[in-house]
Amino acid sequence: MLRLKMRSWADNGSKGRSQFVTSVAVAFVLVSTSRYPFQIPRKEMVQVRHTLRHFVLMALALLGTVAAQASQVSMPDLIKKAESGDPEAQFQVGRAYEDGAAIEQNEELAVRWYRKAADQGYSKAQNSLGLLYRQGKGVARDKVEAVRWQRKAALQCDPNGAYNLAIAYYNGDGLDADPGLAFAWLLVAKQCGNLGTKSALDQITSELRNQQREIAETKFIEYMIATSDFKPDVDKMLTTMGTIDPPLAGDICRAYAAKGMKWRDTTKAQSWCEKAISLEMEEAYIVLGTLAEERNDFSKAAELYRKAVEEEDFSAVGSLGILYLEGKGVRKDPAEAYFWLYLATETYGQVSFKSGFDLAAQQLSDKEKQEQEKRAKYWAEE
Repeated sequence: MLRLKMRSWADNGSKGRSQFVTSVAVAFVLVSTSRYPFQIPRKEMVQVRHTLRHFVLMALALLGTVAAQASQVSMPDLIKKAESGDPEAQFQVGRAYEDGAAIEQNEELAVRWYRKAADQGYSKAQNSLGLLYRQGKGVARDKVEAVRWQRKAALQCDPNGAYNLAIAYYNGDGLDADPGLAFAWLLVAKQCGNLGTKSALDQITSELRNQQREIAETKFIEYMIATSDFKPDVDKMLTTMGTIDPPLAGDICRAYAAKGMKWRDTTKAQSWCEKAISLEMEEAYIVLGTLAEERNDFSKAAELYRKAVEEEDFSAVGSLGILYLEGKGVRKDPAEAYFWLYLATETYGQVSFKSGFDLAAQQLSDKEKQEQEKRAKYWAEE
């Protein structure tokens, strides 16, 4: 397995642009001379020179823009702004110290200024600080700490933070190697605007089996659902994941149905859950039941919960018990409610239904409770 390298080019823009300008200019000079180690027909040479001349003019204009940007704020003024607490200025000062641009290079001071900006949630600084931890520059090498900072950046949809976190997963640097999660974070990086993900995606895709991708993306969807401050566009992520054959329909349906999430879309959740059912992904029944309850279609919810139980998805027993307890969509029946809620709390450990179970118990005699408990134990052993 080839190791992939991390990048920080987006956080060192002026340096990268200057190198681009130099490369294009050198190419133009070489092509403009008459000394070639190869022969190019005159017609094609004119076209090549014309194209390169165009690129040089663009490059010089770009270099002029960079120089103008650099001259807008002097280093003392930038440091003063950074000292006032401005995170962008703090990041720029850190980058200047790291690169030795307009100030003497000092990697320890680079770490100090990156940290100030990173602590304020500035994603570029979080990624850059992670890289210095990974390289042991200006600070003791600590790959675990590097991952921690780059994960913070990735969660803010920082394109390089997401890319570098993906490569850490691929190489197993600072965490357990997981090419599947590397693939998922590369999708985040691409969606967040990183244009350099293709080769890494191609390499990882060629190594992953379909089953590995499915497992990884299932884990990743669960991670997104559990992370309320996940900033990348989850809708685009789920759309991409939906192109896998077979699609992760069950997981995507749960993701769209997750309450409290900014990407929640019950229409898409319904569609993906129905697709999951058609693909015999029975875990979607309980999600469909919950969506039916939200629409106040309690009879449909009861039908779906019961179908889930028939397919041995016992996470639905508590929800079914509550419907019997409240008489929603089914005949109100404290004994039947007690039966299902006993299974939920005592057999399957669904503690969230404990209050409902206690309420059902209050409506039954000891003898009635014993009968339902016996029934539930027999049912669970079948």
